[in-house]
Amino acid sequence: CPVRGNSPRVSGAPVPASLGAALFVLFDSGLALSWETTVATLVAFVVGLVTIRFLLNMVQRINFAWFVVILGLVILISASLQALI
Repeated sequence: CPVRGNSPRVSGAPVPASLGAALFVLFDSGLALSWETTVATLVAFVVGLVTIRFLLNMVQRINFAWFVVILGLVILISASLQALI
């Protein structure tokens, strides 16, 4: 279990870089920016940030060794069953 308070911080630099690149491609391609596209993009951005925060918090709390073992067993069993069919 990691020591709380000593976890590395994730840099926010990729967000502005990705946003800038997306805006460059959007305006360079000559596409029209509609209200629906703007709202959908903002909603996707907010949901993405909330999801990333949730997953980072989950990684700090949960030991993923059991998850990896169980997922590996599911994949092996699935592959074995698929080979029999």
